[in-house]
Amino acid sequence: MGTCADGGMLHTGYNKELNKLVTSNEAAHSFYSHAWDPSHLIELAEKDAKSSKYKSNKWVKEREDTITDVHKDVGYGKSLEEARDAAKELESKLQTPHGFSNTRWATYAHGVYKSFENNYSTLFQRLTKIDSEKADKINNAMFVAETTGLEDVYSEISKLSKNVQIPDMYPWQIEEAVTSSKNALEEMKQELSDPLDSSWNPPHLPNMGKAVKEILDSGTYKGMPILQKQHVPIGQLTRTKSNASENQEMQMSESIDLSRNRVKEYIQTFSDRLEHRFLQSNTNPEIVCQANEVFSMQKILSREPGEVPKSFASYCDSARNAGFIETSKDEMEKEYAAFTVKVHEDAKAEYYKANFPRLKWNEERKFYERLIFGKENQDNESFRNVNHLLAASTLRSSNESQVEAMGSVAKMHYRQRATIEPVKASQEIFLHWNGPPPTIKADGLIKEALTRRFADKQSQEWNFTRRTDREDKLKVHVISKVVDRVNHEDGRIKF
Repeated sequence: MGTCADGGMLHTGYNKELNKLVTSNEAAHSFYSHAWDPSHLIELAEKDAKSSKYKSNKWVKEREDTITDVHKDVGYGKSLEEARDAAKELESKLQTPHGFSNTRWATYAHGVYKSFENNYSTLFQRLTKIDSEKADKINNAMFVAETTGLEDVYSEISKLSKNVQIPDMYPWQIEEAVTSSKNALEEMKQELSDPLDSSWNPPHLPNMGKAVKEILDSGTYKGMPILQKQHVPIGQLTRTKSNASENQEMQMSESIDLSRNRVKEYIQTFSDRLEHRFLQSNTNPEIVCQANEVFSMQKILSREPGEVPKSFASYCDSARNAGFIETSKDEMEKEYAAFTVKVHEDAKAEYYKANFPRLKWNEERKFYERLIFGKENQDNESFRNVNHLLAASTLRSSNESQVEAMGSVAKMHYRQRATIEPVKASQEIFLHWNGPPPTIKADGLIKEALTRRFADKQSQEWNFTRRTDREDKLKVHVISKVVDRVNHEDGRIKF
């Protein structure tokens, strides 16, 4: 019912050609959806927020460049070994240092910030010996507050990127994932607006909160001295509280407040660009919005049982034009009302019991899969056509990682089997992707396959034995000829 691609593919207009291949009925084309891959949209929103158009966010790129530059000094060879030795002296473990990349996604960026935060004391101590200028760049309050703030921000963006790449995500679950992340970012903005003092402990910005508290309490970070800004020392090489003057402490708070405002503005820019990217018509087709409104369990449970949303009629009209359903409007609305009642009665308790979005999505998928594939529900006439429409709606989204995973599965079946027939390969790939895992769950499938291969067509009994009057000619094996022989062989030394 739908496809997903990156911008390069969408700009070629492949969707129009694909619609023509599927059907010559142009009225049916509006029922098929072709959207921009959601994980790509997240990365584009992040690049937008850091672009030269938003000059107030240029500090983000500066922080990335500094971290990359510092990590280069200890990234390989002798310098890496020396850094590991320095970490051992501080009774810590060096995480592999990496630089930022323009081609990697938010999860990678979060990993770079995380490794820098973990390695900070080791890196600073080493830089004081070999490059005091770089040491000055990373041991000031603004740098520490901003990089730890970005670590927290990218933790949330990374979580969103991972969520939308979960295999078999429904389109409305992608929408819910984006909404959930936007809400978390709004919470971060609110926490960054709270008064700054030693009790500031933002739950959505744990790394930044911990760093700021240590700086304000002792003038250090990770036990290393911290400057208000470059070349303005306020702390000493000690874990004890800094002897900075009251005026210096006030300036320190002002520096941190400036950093908090910078991080808050970057969050706002990213949120705005994320919303803009996901609301564009070529990334969020109307037919997908209708499917989300009609079948999102979250939205169904937010309405009264039996309530039919306004978009349901338009969604059914598109399905009817495509020849996907033939049932009248009144009958479809009657079926949908029965469908929502079943969702409220059978799924509501388990859905709300789940504490996290991923758990809710799992409960939703399990329930809908029982509706779609369960024998008792397939034969349920009370909402049979709506069930059919639900099955189509769950297929409106995909993602690049899922397509790549499918490609890997296909590759496994074609590797070193150049003569395999395409039809047989397709059957194998279909079973590999959709079938049960190779455990006891697959017993039924294996039994059916063996029956088809070895059973007598009439009796359906497996033909595993031969009948003969010359029993001496029959060769009986416990497992197989080779395994039986190997089981009776001794090693060079008997035990």
